[in-house]
Amino acid sequence: PNMEAFRGLQLHSHDYRSSDKFKDESVLVVGAGPSGMDLALEISKHATRVVMSHHTKEPFKTIFPANLTQKPDVQELTATGARFADGSEEPFTVILYCTGYRYSFPFLGPSCGITVQDNYVQPLYKHCVNINQPSMAFIGLPYYVCAGQMFDLQARFCLRYYSGQLDLPGAEAMHEDTRLRMEQRWNRGFRTRQAHMMGPAQGEYYEDLQRTAELPDGIKPVMTKLHNESSQRFNDDLLGFRRDVFRIVDDENFEEVVEIGEDREM
Repeated sequence: PNMEAFRGLQLHSHDYRSSDKFKDESVLVVGAGPSGMDLALEISKHATRVVMSHHTKEPFKTIFPANLTQKPDVQELTATGARFADGSEEPFTVILYCTGYRYSFPFLGPSCGITVQDNYVQPLYKHCVNINQPSMAFIGLPYYVCAGQMFDLQARFCLRYYSGQLDLPGAEAMHEDTRLRMEQRWNRGFRTRQAHMMGPAQGEYYEDLQRTAELPDGIKPVMTKLHNESSQRFNDDLLGFRRDVFRIVDDENFEEVVEIGEDREM
């Protein structure tokens, strides 16, 4: 709120190029997703101080540099800084928004039948097939996933139908399947703008795609486990997670290669 009041520099993570630009600045980073945390850390190497504002219920456990601190949501911006939900107010010279991206398909006409409401792209069967125009598929909408492998799995899922090997269900059946699965997500606490967020639930999604399209191969469970472990390590040890080394044992298990030369199976 009140963005127009702030007299300093405001930019989105999309416009970020180098942390050098923030030398000797007081920076407010809004958002604490992967981009927010990563950029806050990089900027802290050059900025005088960095404050990361987020609405995560508990502060992150990771150890941050001394000049990087956490604050709750921004209540409003002022001419010289920001006022936070806890009532505190701090001055800033730069505000960097790491608040995510909006799905937008300006190249699709109304006849495609696709709508986007608060980042929820509808109506899609299995998060990819356009129910209104089934020959159209969206590859790569879900996030917090094993991206490359998921793209491949979604493509193979669609090709089973587009090649004629299987017939897609009728529109009514696809709508009902989508309604039931999204209802499960809402009951788990997902919000509308998290409609395509997977994270810990990604394994269920991969299994559903493989089972529904009768694919011989999906994504090995070990990859999902590795992705979830890496995501947790990112949150718990922002400074050290890049040094982690893992070894895949089999389709289900991996082990962490620790510095002392011992392996811990996971």
